[in-house]
Amino acid sequence: MKSSVDLKIAYTSDVHGCDSQYRDFLSLAKEYRADLIIVGGDLFPKKQPTIQQAIADQHSYLVGTFIPMLAEHRRSTGADILLLMGNDDVRVHEELFEFTCAKAGLLTLHEQCHTIKGWQIFGNSCVTFTPFLLKDWEVYDCISSEELRPDSVDYRFPGTILTKDRSDWHRTIAMRLEESARQILDWSRSIAVIHQPPHGGILDQLWNGQFAGSLAVRRFIEQRQPALAFHGHIHESPSKSGRWHERIGRTCAIQPGQDFVKLHAVTLCTSDIPGSLQHSIFGTAERNRDDR
Repeated sequence: MKSSVDLKIAYTSDVHGCDSQYRDFLSLAKEYRADLIIVGGDLFPKKQPTIQQAIADQHSYLVGTFIPMLAEHRRSTGADILLLMGNDDVRVHEELFEFTCAKAGLLTLHEQCHTIKGWQIFGNSCVTFTPFLLKDWEVYDCISSEELRPDSVDYRFPGTILTKDRSDWHRTIAMRLEESARQILDWSRSIAVIHQPPHGGILDQLWNGQFAGSLAVRRFIEQRQPALAFHGHIHESPSKSGRWHERIGRTCAIQPGQDFVKLHAVTLCTSDIPGSLQHSIFGTAERNRDDR
């Protein structure tokens, strides 16, 4: 692999098609002069009364707003843009998403690995089973016979929804991450973008105090030690736990949260991750130290 250079990164997740937050994020990235922009899941609008309307709404937003907006930013700044679908993004549009991104010079991350300036960046959209009925991206965590959280249901529950046929229920999050690991040449120059945060109560805390992260993700980070791990999925966790980043061995794991009032995003430079890490709401990493 070619020698790496420092990257200035802007990251957000769970914007759910909010135009004002996307505009704020791209303005932040431009002001920071980010040369790498990452959006880590739940890209498109979701508040529709039926799945048919959600499919139509997300299609319209993907083609008519989302791709043109990001493509224009790439043209005007030269930044590389990497995108990951999330569990609220209907999977029936997966191929369309990949095609339109490729045509616009944008990179997709689910079960892909890209090398940018000597850094390998890989991603995964899948999450463990939730209480929600849309199951396009939901799988078991560590083993396919494991028990679920008490409030969650799997794909066999009556009324669950799939927008795309699946035959990969046996492929757990643990299996998927290990498949991605085979592509990594130097873990100290790797970046993971995994929609679900690691289990543990720092980046995965729900409003009710339960922890909803993935054990497989935590074990993977502990064993593989990428330089950075970006997450999302649980919007309220930073507000509930008071922390939006966590040191897991040598890995800096980040989950900015989201609240639809003010943009939650982070910026950092790989030359000094702890010293440069800043949250758009909560400030610098020094104000939110996690090494106690």
